[in-house]
This record gives sequence, structure tokens and C-alpha cells, in this order.
Amino acid sequence: MVNVQPIYWCPNDEFSALIAPSSAVNMNFSTVGTIRFTPLSSTNTSNFLSQYLPDLYVAAALLWLAGYQRDTELQAQWEKTYMGLLNSAVVEEARKKFADMFPRPSKPTGLTNQTPQVAQPSQT
Repeated sequence: MVNVQPIYWCPNDEFSALIAPSSAVNMNFSTVGTIRFTPLSSTNTSNFLSQYLPDLYVAAALLWLAGYQRDTELQAQWEKTYMGLLNSAVVEEARKKFADMFPRPSKPTGLTNQTPQVAQPSQT
């Protein structure tokens, strides 16, 4: 079988997709999309936001509540807090995405103790 890059895809079900043409080697890929969290309830007590960004989650809830109460001054204060926390979270997520671009060993290896080699320009 020829080693080719897949160029076609289609959804298979809610969690998988089919790609073609198939390749002779395993390949990794990533996708980007929107995630809709299951609302919190008595049976679903946590989600991504409540676990990893609880301060942002609380600020968003209080921002909504201030709007519900029609308290524009309080809403402006919570919006400022929310936007600051959101910008911080966006920076952190970008940092995590950038770090994932360069896989690294989970444990130090003997290779990490070596000095870097500088490539010499070719003489032409």
C-alpha cells in the first residue's frame, strides 16, 4: 500500500470519522470545533469550566445574574472581571496548544544532558 496523506473525511458517528484514502502508516491528527457542555444538575455536578476555570465560571454566572437583576453598574463590574479572567484563560489555552506542538519525553533521558550541536554552513 502506498503511503499517502488522507484528503477526504466524513463523520462516522458522534465520536469518530472515516478518512480516505487510507495510509499504510498510523497518523495523528487534531480537530477544532465547538464543545457544548452538559448543563450542571444534581446528577452532573461538574464540567470542564467548573473543574479547570472555576473563577471564570463564577464570574460568568454573576455577570448573568447582574443582568437578570438589571443592575447595570454591577453588571459592568462583573463584565470587567469576566473579561480579565477570560483573557487570562485564552493565553493559558494558547500556551498549552503551543506546548503540545512539540512532544517531549515525560522523563528526562540521557539525550537531555547533551550539548546542542550547531550546524555548519555548507561551503559552495
